Amino acid sequence: MNPRHVRRSNARPSYSRRPAPARRSPRSSFQRPSLQLPAIKIVWIRLVGVALVILLVLLGLNRLTRLQHLRVQGNHSLTSAHITQLAEAGLHRQWFGHNIVLVNTGDLVSYLEAADPGIQQATASRSSLHTLTITIQERRPSLNWKTQGTVYLLDANATVIGPTKGVYASLPTVVDGSNLPVKVGDRVAPTQFVAFCITLAQLLPTTGYQVAQITVPTSTSEVYVTTTAGLVLKFDTTRAASDEIADLKQVQAELAAAKKAPTQYIDLRIEHKAYYK
Repeated sequence: MNPRHVRRSNARPSYSRRPAPARRSPRSSFQRPSLQLPAIKIVWIRLVGVALVILLVLLGLNRLTRLQHLRVQGNHSLTSAHITQLAEAGLHRQWFGHNIVLVNTGDLVSYLEAADPGIQQATASRSSLHTLTITIQERRPSLNWKTQGTVYLLDANATVIGPTKGVYASLPTVVDGSNLPVKVGDRVAPTQFVAFCITLAQLLPTTGYQVAQITVPTSTSEVYVTTTAGLVLKFDTTRAASDEIADLKQVQAELAAAKKAPTQYIDLRIEHKAYYK
């Protein structure tokens, strides 16, 4: 006989209970805000940091490679102070003109050659970490040539350098009576013509006459000098200017002895002879 489980009628029934939820403390109900930044902000912060580092490095390098000295060589007529002033103006036009590493020497050379017609050629080289050396080859501006209302500067070979400006305006000026057009690079007269006019302008004041204007009538083989008194002196440029000045002084002595004074011209183009009116 199988045993039977006998449940008592007055026995308490058993029920399964769910475990009671754990009580949360009052502090555990408050969640702290997250301190993590969005990824895009992190990227920007890193970029700004890198940019600042690069900027500081560049500032440091700029101080180490800053151009501090300009050295001028090869000049004769032009002063070093004048060339230095031109160079500083040319460097000021460049973004990195005061950095010995980044300066554009080709642009500086072009500026110098255009700024002063007396500079035939210029070179610029870095001679040290803080020094830029500028080497000048001069054109030797010698005479002014006026034609068609413009005054041009000539070198010692009577070649047109360009329009006259600055200190070169004080050089002797020859007016072209034919008023022919010229351009830069043209040779307007023989080399001897330039030397004659320069010597003539230097020696003529020793005669008591002051130059008001020098004119080439038709050919550069002769020039007419109009004095401040209105007298015209005619010279042959193929002869030595000193010889013609000596002839002029002799004519002045003879005229003074005869108590005569020419009012229009003295013609000295024939050697050891003079004509006056």
